[in-house]
Amino acid sequence: MGTTLKNMKDNLENRGVNDSFRAYFTEWINQAYDIMWNYYPWEIKVADAVSMSVVDGTSEYTISSAIASDVADILYMYDTTNNKKIEYIALSEILETDPDLSRSGTPQAFTYINKRTEVKLWPEPDATYTMKVVYTVTKTDLTEDTDEPLFLERHRRILQDGAYALALAYDGDARAGAAWNMFMYSSPFYKRGMKVPGGLVGMSIEEDRNKSLNGSSLDPETGMIT
Repeated sequence: MGTTLKNMKDNLENRGVNDSFRAYFTEWINQAYDIMWNYYPWEIKVADAVSMSVVDGTSEYTISSAIASDVADILYMYDTTNNKKIEYIALSEILETDPDLSRSGTPQAFTYINKRTEVKLWPEPDATYTMKVVYTVTKTDLTEDTDEPLFLERHRRILQDGAYALALAYDGDARAGAAWNMFMYSSPFYKRGMKVPGGLVGMSIEEDRNKSLNGSSLDPETGMIT
């Protein structure tokens, strides 16, 4: 078990937030959770995967209805037959290369029919391949003490920083501005600007874009970030 809602509430108390405000702790944590979920890169989110077979002559596929309600966004696909990541490409770009979508072969890319549950492979498969569809899980508010946010463990401290900043602002504490800046501008993401409420999040880690955060990479067997 990683950092839970209870751990985060205790963190606020340990940082000196007035215990009389404890009834608001969950609300502040969920507000910070919403901001991170909506504006920060998908690479920090917990992902899951489902396997499926693609066959010769069929390019469009629907994700299993059994997990459809859990899918927030399809992130990428992974061809486990050839140990290759299959990236998203906009349909307009595919049409520039293959105007009538007549090409067939080993899939090199996919585009969305429905971002949550349906994809189109390009080129159209010319054989049977096993794919993993990697997706972020649908977020819900944290309500129970044992609930965990859907972020990788090493980034959950940022969520706690956001809740702390909101608590200070509620209390009229002069440190609230600095704490909010810490939440918004000091996050350990790679170096790029990302629009968020209040400005840009500075990305500070320079890494190969073929890797995920903190030196992580794709597992060739599972297609998941490790």
